[in-house]
Amino acid sequence: MFIAAAGIQLFQYVDLTATQNSTLPADAPVKFTKGDYCIPEEFNQLKKENPTIYDDFDCVFFRRGFDPNLPANIKSQTLSKYYSKAIEIFNEYQWIPQVFVLFMFFWLFAFVQGLNQMTIAGSFGAWYFTRLKNINSSFSNDLPFFTTLGSFFRAIFFHFGTIAFGSLLIAIVKMIKVALEYVSQKVVRFLFVL
Repeated sequence: MFIAAAGIQLFQYVDLTATQNSTLPADAPVKFTKGDYCIPEEFNQLKKENPTIYDDFDCVFFRRGFDPNLPANIKSQTLSKYYSKAIEIFNEYQWIPQVFVLFMFFWLFAFVQGLNQMTIAGSFGAWYFTRLKNINSSFSNDLPFFTTLGSFFRAIFFHFGTIAFGSLLIAIVKMIKVALEYVSQKVVRFLFVL
């Protein structure tokens, strides 16, 4: 949700006429086209001063993002151009960081789950094999003292890569599942429309 709400509110000019072909007259004080970024306060003031010229247009909210027209305090023209282009790309493809965060959530969740299961399995194994190996000796003296902590450190030092690779595979499969569910929902909606 935080990534989806990143940036500021962006507003754009829209055409209020039914034909969607309104054009500004040549003597309009401020020129713009439909879809350009706008600031509502400035447009409302402009509309108040020139009601007949700007009557067919309005400045409405269309999404959250970053405005490449805002000053970035970059002195170099080249860097300023790249900054504006990067902001435009980020505004256009906001779904990419959202997909990345979802993938990382799946990966980290599977990693923590795998580390938990490896730690518990190692702890149970230490207790089980200690009991079998020393069945004739005094039982309580031969059991490891920090079994779970020792198992956790063994999982970190000896099985960290295995857990990370296994959780990566699980995350990839979950992302494929999410993509197929998304396509399935779109197909079902499309079929119900027909």
